[in-house]
Amino acid sequence: MKPEAYFYNQIKSAIGDICHLQRIETSTALGVPDLNLCYFGTELWIELKITKHKTGDYPLLTPFQYAWGIQRLKHFGNSLVLSKHLPTNTMNLRTFRSIEHKRQKRFVKIISPPDLVLEGITEQGIREFFCNNLFESGALKEEGQA
Repeated sequence: MKPEAYFYNQIKSAIGDICHLQRIETSTALGVPDLNLCYFGTELWIELKITKHKTGDYPLLTPFQYAWGIQRLKHFGNSLVLSKHLPTNTMNLRTFRSIEHKRQKRFVKIISPPDLVLEGITEQGIREFFCNNLFESGALKEEGQA
């Protein structure tokens, strides 16, 4: 199983019983995030990334993925980048509002620090991460208020 599919399965196991999750796999709509979830009527789009660099977690997006997230933000939608840094087993969340980036050949490299970090990824940790930081705090609505 590829690391990104395993990461998705970790998220699904942790929160699949408290929200509706839909994995998106499309080659026809460029830039659409990997995961859509709905929690009590609020939708969230998540681009999943796996990073392996020993020097830190700096996910790469395609220009289409970056443009999709920014366009969604402009229309008050909720779109995030959630990366798993394999060397440190951490999960890092960045909202499109806070992303700083630079072009790197054909990609957009995120260079800003994460908004939220979960160290030592476990199923319980992922559940608490989502519940405490996104679902219950109202962070989903805050992200969409550009």
